[in-house]
Amino acid sequence: MTRNSTADNLRPIVPIGDRLGTLVLWLRGTMRTYRDYDFEVVGCVEPR
Repeated sequence: MTRNSTADNLRPIVPIGDRLGTLVLWLRGTMRTYRDYDFEVVGCVEPR
């Protein structure tokens, strides 16, 4: 899903019990240091 990406992709999260199907969320952006970063939350849904 994030192979060969030009952005940093961190901390995937899979919430339990989503009625839409399987949901995966992660942080995408640039991380220069642990205090200097620019991320957005992105996701993907695999329908039931």
